[in-house]
Amino acid sequence: MGLWFDDVRYAVRRLWQRPGFTLIATATLALGLGANIAIFTLVYGISYQPLPVRAPGELVRLGDDDNCCVNSGLQERYSLFSFRAYEHLRDGLPQLASISAFQANPQSTAVRRVGADMSDSVGAVVVTATYFQTLGVSAAAGRLLEPADDRPDASPVFVVSHRLWRDRLGSDPNAVGAAFVVGGLTMTLAGVTEPTFFGETRRPDPPDVWLPIGQEPALRTSGSLLDRANTDWLRVIGRLASGQSAASVEPAATALMRQWLMGQSFVTEESQDDVARAVVPVVSAEAGVAVLRFGFQQQLMLLFVMSGFVLVVASANLANLLLARTDRGQAAIRVALGASAGRLIRQSLTEGVVLAMVGAAAGVLVAAGATRLIVSLVFPHVSMMPIDVSPSPAVLGFAAVLALVTGAVFATAPALAVAHTPPMDALRGAGRGGERKSVVPQRALVVAQVALSFVLLTGAGLLTQSLRMLEGQTLGFTPDNRMVARLDLPASYAGDVPRLSALFRTLRERLAQVPGVSDMTYALYTPMEGNNWSGTISIDGIEATPDQPHNSSWNRVAPNFFEALDIRIREGRSLTATDTPASPRVAVVNQTFVDRFLSETSPIGRRIGIGADRPRDYEIVGVADDVKFSNAHLPTRPMIFVPDFQLVALDNPGQASTQARSTLMRMLVLETRGASPSLEPELRQALADVDPNLTLVRLMSMDTQVAGNFRMNRLLARLTSTYGLLALALATLGLYAVTAYHVSRRRREIGLRMALGADRAQVVREVVRGAVAQTIIGLAVGVPAALLAANTIAAQLYGVTTRDPLIIAGAVGILLVCALLSAAVPARRAASVNPTTALRAD
Repeated sequence: MGLWFDDVRYAVRRLWQRPGFTLIATATLALGLGANIAIFTLVYGISYQPLPVRAPGELVRLGDDDNCCVNSGLQERYSLFSFRAYEHLRDGLPQLASISAFQANPQSTAVRRVGADMSDSVGAVVVTATYFQTLGVSAAAGRLLEPADDRPDASPVFVVSHRLWRDRLGSDPNAVGAAFVVGGLTMTLAGVTEPTFFGETRRPDPPDVWLPIGQEPALRTSGSLLDRANTDWLRVIGRLASGQSAASVEPAATALMRQWLMGQSFVTEESQDDVARAVVPVVSAEAGVAVLRFGFQQQLMLLFVMSGFVLVVASANLANLLLARTDRGQAAIRVALGASAGRLIRQSLTEGVVLAMVGAAAGVLVAAGATRLIVSLVFPHVSMMPIDVSPSPAVLGFAAVLALVTGAVFATAPALAVAHTPPMDALRGAGRGGERKSVVPQRALVVAQVALSFVLLTGAGLLTQSLRMLEGQTLGFTPDNRMVARLDLPASYAGDVPRLSALFRTLRERLAQVPGVSDMTYALYTPMEGNNWSGTISIDGIEATPDQPHNSSWNRVAPNFFEALDIRIREGRSLTATDTPASPRVAVVNQTFVDRFLSETSPIGRRIGIGADRPRDYEIVGVADDVKFSNAHLPTRPMIFVPDFQLVALDNPGQASTQARSTLMRMLVLETRGASPSLEPELRQALADVDPNLTLVRLMSMDTQVAGNFRMNRLLARLTSTYGLLALALATLGLYAVTAYHVSRRRREIGLRMALGADRAQVVREVVRGAVAQTIIGLAVGVPAALLAANTIAAQLYGVTTRDPLIIAGAVGILLVCALLSAAVPARRAASVNPTTALRAD
């Protein structure tokens, strides 16, 4: 133990004696280690950080994916459940001490205290009364949900988050027990959750209101899901009974689910084989439902690999610096005095680890800021993101292990160089031959740096070009000078055409009074919002086939929707104010719809319907340009646009419910040339004037909405460019250091050659040739490595191939230029050697 302490003390003293080197090395490590620690912090926070609840390790989830939000039909792996299926599981799983179900997707809901003239829009989710008990959450004020609250005839109550109670209710203790209007219903605030609780899922702006599932029919009003056994909309979490595990729950849950399905009328004889193959995977829910992991895991892993490359380049650079400052004369003396090779290796490794630990401490600080920056870039308009970016024990442990490994890696080459110093070198003044041998590992490290830098530069070029192509593609509409507002409409409005028609007419008149608003339109969803309603359609006279199924997206829009967004009508006419509920039902389709289904005939006058076996519900009166509504990476989907309040008489309850919900057109587009900065409060007031239960969920420019679709692409492009430039700088520095070191060791040889007649140009060419040769060797390794690595990011690319010759050539050119620049100063120094002085020096 004493020897290790002596090694550490000696390493600290050596680092203290060389403050310049220590500062440069610490900064290099802080950047390399900090990048990796930042990405690990995100990965841990998104996927593995335990929920802030009692004994989170006891929680399990029935299901293992991010399926959302309301689905029908059989599943191969069940992650969403109907309420009736949940009841069957609840009553038949003794392996769980408690079990609860909750709505898969929170809904924005208007909440206001009785007597207030304006509502707030908050995220709300329907849960079973066992929800808080299962998760292990206590009340900070009042009470949480109880079993009696689940009954449909129970007095309506709700629970709010501590954040909402603090920020919007001013921590008013009298708010508990007070009456509120929630989603158009009068309810009593039962209690407040503890401060750290945000729900069972890490998501942007998690819900602030929890409602008992027994109130779902009253809240939804149109098409309650509670009694629909064939509609899956709930996720399920349970708490393990003593001595049980996820592995013991899974077969029991699977058997129960199959048993329940076989008793349902919607399971046909043909689908019984599918039921026999269905499983209910059961996984740990210690970290909750990891929906963010499914959405960002691939990108985070890519960043992890790239930040690892940067760390390797930094380690190679530090290894070169350590090799250059290795004192072989002193090492030879120590060997001559009896020091073993093992002791010398241990001393060198100790110095590397101490240096890495100092760098890791600085890296943790860098990572804390970098993590916050990344979260703000990925979620720019989020008020609350439940990811803890402070250094947790897991993050600190990762930093310590990474520092140990990194220190050992970059100190290995210097350690071996010191350990193999012959004792006789002490008598020869450390012998020049040994010094020249050290150039070999230095050059090998530079070759590795060049190769990895090329991989990072190529990846950065591909992702940057992909971002340009994404942002530069034709979207089919004009976002300039337009604001997008999302409203929260009470569910009781669904399907009530006279009420909705009057509401939007009044809203248009009131918004015309808001300064800067020159026009307004509305729709079920807007371009590049990311929303998409789709399903089976019918086309009169054309039968669907397995190879050509009839599926299309569809949208419900205002009469002036196309004109307000500058969407061109290619053929026929647009929708107009004359397309009323009493007039013949009409539709406009996009060009992709025509190309997919009606390419051999004129589309105008053809009849179509939304849903199977309804081919004559709407007549096509126009064809619009293709417009991107979601996933800008993919081709435009076929799209049907129907007038705002033209409805079809439907017998199927599910289809009728979907149609009624589609009339809740929550998206407004405001044309706002010269709008004032106070538009948002004025808009909120206008909504409250029309209906106090009408609230504004969010307001943003349409340019911002479009840009939001590329935020992860932008983050990847920016970070990989940063990584690439950092690696390039380190590789250039390493090449300069090796070239300068090589020149300094050859001063006598250069002087002798110049004395024998070599001119300055020859010396410069030789030095530059050596640097370029190392770079070319690195490129020979890096080009095939980059081509292989590019295949891993192919899914992130748009409009660019993984073997883009311009990007590859550009990266090659950049590295060659850097090689020339790194060799310029050493070459000039070599050419300035005075032959007489160099020969006298030895």
